Amino acid sequence: MKWTARLAVLGWGSGLAACAATPGYEGPARGAAEVAVVSASLPVTAGAPVTVQLRKADEAVIPFGVWRVELLPGKHELLVDCITRNPSRTSRHSLGVELEAGGRYRLVPVTGTPQEGCTTVTLE
Repeated sequence: MKWTARLAVLGWGSGLAACAATPGYEGPARGAAEVAVVSASLPVTAGAPVTVQLRKADEAVIPFGVWRVELLPGKHELLVDCITRNPSRTSRHSLGVELEAGGRYRLVPVTGTPQEGCTTVTLE
């Protein structure tokens, strides 16, 4: 296999790994129907004006670069950073949420005026 073809295969494989959700619970892996998936902004944002980064799920610290987390159904406390680019500002938000098994959720920033930046984050 040529060198460029190997790089393409490696890049494709690492891209797939980045799509997988990180378990935010202890114990054995569970099927998709048994967990809820919460997604934040992609780690590579290409200059997006507003991004959301999940910092904690309950007591579990979410490593930098992880943008999808699997959680067990039920009530959870999420700690989220909302980052605006112009002006550059980060605000921290705490969300109490209830998740359903098999649910797919997305953290969505809500912005006000440029001076206000990100006013809150919702879960859709």
